[in-house]
Amino acid sequence: HPRCSQAGSTVLPTRVIDVGEEKSPPFLLETNGAHGQYLALSHRWPISLKYKTIMTNLAQHCREMQLESFPATLRDSLIVCRNVGIRYVWIDARCIIQDSSED
Repeated sequence: HPRCSQAGSTVLPTRVIDVGEEKSPPFLLETNGAHGQYLALSHRWPISLKYKTIMTNLAQHCREMQLESFPATLRDSLIVCRNVGIRYVWIDARCIIQDSSED
């Protein structure tokens, strides 16, 4: 509908991944109600999920997340977003604090 079709009119989720530029690492961004465009990715998680955000790595993820730490499919999605000019991506395992019942 017209209100949502305007560029930049979407309220961003609580946290998104800022994909950065080619030579900068992506990082987790606390949006504080900011508006922007983003893509959402959800996927079936493996039993042993090593790349999730938890309380002990939240601060590190907000500084940077090594592109190599993402599984290939998710890493490729970040690269595609960079190439088409989409700055933010929401990935459930990385944007929701997995060991926080409140989050």
